[in-house]
Amino acid sequence: WAQSFLLNVPRVVVGFRDDDGIVKTLQTFRTLDIPNMIPSRNDNRNSWNVPVCLGFLRKFLDLVKVECAKKVDVTLMCTFDPERRVITIREDHDDK
Repeated sequence: WAQSFLLNVPRVVVGFRDDDGIVKTLQTFRTLDIPNMIPSRNDNRNSWNVPVCLGFLRKFLDLVKVECAKKVDVTLMCTFDPERRVITIREDHDDK
């Protein structure tokens, strides 16, 4: 979503997969409508807050930029632990 939003792409095509990972259906959505499609939380606020998402993206990309400047010619692996709400960036030694 963020990529399409930032580049002003009007529509995105989403593929819905079955439990085996096979795409079974495709559906087109208007990019600007996607945040409003996310179910509300118990406090009746929309769960997808565009400024919060873009702020998170900005901080994440700033972190990646700093790490890339420190480690030239290295593949970095970024992971997010949703339970701890922590992003980890490490060198990926399996990508040789």
